[in-house]
Amino acid sequence: MGSLFGTLRTSVEGAHAQERSMTRISNNVSNVTTDGYKTHRTDFSSMVKGGPRRSDTQGGVSAKIAMDVERQGLLHRTEQIGDLAIDGRGFLPVYSGFSDVLGGSRAGTFQLDPAGYLVDDAGNRLLAQRIGSKGKTNLELVRIDARDVSGTPTSKLTLETNLSSLTAAGAVRSAVVPVYDKDGGCANLELGFKRLSPAETRACGGQEWGLFIVGAPDSVRGMTLSCDRKASTYCVDSKKHVQSGDPIDKKGPIALLKMDDSTHRVAGVNTEARTLTITWENGATSEIALDLKAVEYDADIARRNSEGQAAGKLTVKQDGRAEGQFTGWDITGSGVVEALRSNGDVLPLYKLELIDCASPNRMMERNGVYYATQDSGEFRNYAPGTHGAGEIEVQTREHSTVSVAQELSDAVVTQHAYAANAKTITTIDEMLKTLAEL
Repeated sequence: MGSLFGTLRTSVEGAHAQERSMTRISNNVSNVTTDGYKTHRTDFSSMVKGGPRRSDTQGGVSAKIAMDVERQGLLHRTEQIGDLAIDGRGFLPVYSGFSDVLGGSRAGTFQLDPAGYLVDDAGNRLLAQRIGSKGKTNLELVRIDARDVSGTPTSKLTLETNLSSLTAAGAVRSAVVPVYDKDGGCANLELGFKRLSPAETRACGGQEWGLFIVGAPDSVRGMTLSCDRKASTYCVDSKKHVQSGDPIDKKGPIALLKMDDSTHRVAGVNTEARTLTITWENGATSEIALDLKAVEYDADIARRNSEGQAAGKLTVKQDGRAEGQFTGWDITGSGVVEALRSNGDVLPLYKLELIDCASPNRMMERNGVYYATQDSGEFRNYAPGTHGAGEIEVQTREHSTVSVAQELSDAVVTQHAYAANAKTITTIDEMLKTLAEL
């Protein structure tokens, strides 16, 4: 009779295991249209009770619900800013709700909330690497301040050109570049390279080219060149001032260059950045570094043309920006979160990264967010496309990995397995009644 009770318990456990399996099937089917959802499966395992030598050993079954996180879902294009999908095994790093516990999400449907954070439909906040931050492991909450309209003062001018030895003495090659003060005010500054005459070259110790301020706007009160070497090195007074409207040669060059025929570059001694101090009419000052490392000399014309820059053209780049109202945001194909301004500026703020762990299927899942456990290993963040973490696809979503056909097939098997266990229970019940009537 004891064996019958053991068999009865075994059948009850079997029916309970099939109940758990049917619950799993129901949950999968209900999430067949949930973007980023990963199908769950039921792992059955045998439980043997009693010693190995007994011929009437009672058994049983346990049902454990497991995740198939590493299965890739199909990707579909949405054209919606903030929709992110991952082609690979990684996860988007998020903080769930208002907690600071790191989790991973596959359902990237982010929008800007009133506080400026990028959040998904469940309120999970996106994390990324702030552009310009130091360290590879520093992830920050992505926040775009729509109230920030401030400009950035120009701190560096990078000059690019290909000077030619055939240029006639006195010829000037110039370009106009906007420079900004700390308040976002703008002035157009004209810089120019002048080929020195033989007499000027001899007077300046063999220097062949001079960099001059060709034109300064009325908003600029004065400019002072502060060299990082002795003034005599460049044959220029480091305290010379240039006022608006001054002719090109009135105060002398702000830098003198000697070319290297072998490297087709400015000679190494003159490639250090120099600081140009500008005083504005509003009393503000700007310290602007001059970078001449991209200035070439008699460089290969065909190569320069293939790179899209005509030989001899002077290009001046600066790193400042004017004031501008916030008009929107975007995420580029390379995963850069940008703020858009009314002045046309596009400000790169964050670079998206992915997180991953050693055993994703052993993570804990709660409300569509996956958390690292002792069994899964801790999260580590990686740049997209590295360490097998996968690639981030923008304006794209990942379909659920649920197969309706497979789930319905599993439901049929589960139904019959449950019925078989139920039949066993009723049979044992009849046997116990028979014994009780003896």
